[in-house]
Amino acid sequence: MSIMLPREFDAKLAASLANECLHITPDSVKACNKGMYNSVFYIDSDIGRAVLKVAPDPNISCMTSEINMLAAEVDALRRAKWLGIPMPEPLAVDESINLRFFFMTYIEGERLCGLTERLDKWMLEAFRDELLWLGTK
Repeated sequence: MSIMLPREFDAKLAASLANECLHITPDSVKACNKGMYNSVFYIDSDIGRAVLKVAPDPNISCMTSEINMLAAEVDALRRAKWLGIPMPEPLAVDESINLRFFFMTYIEGERLCGLTERLDKWMLEAFRDELLWLGTK
């Protein structure tokens, strides 16, 4: 699927995109203000909660490491599922060349950045090494 997205993205557009891509009518849409780069929305409906991640407009300058980040994230989520790791599952993905958004299931948990202060350094390094290894498969 490939849908043209406007430069500014809000909850109303997130609800419209959920309706078009997931065929649901959201009960509520809430912006998550914890993201550093992408816009993230929690979408609640009668079938549960989904998460929408939207990349910024491709014409906006960004760090080189952020280019194609959503595509890499979708790939990592798919690989994690294949390995049996409990992670959100992609539900609908913009398959255009410049992937701009995807929907995924919502699961309860803690963000890694919230764990870094509580984990030993060796655990964080082992986790990083494991992620790098997964990236080669």
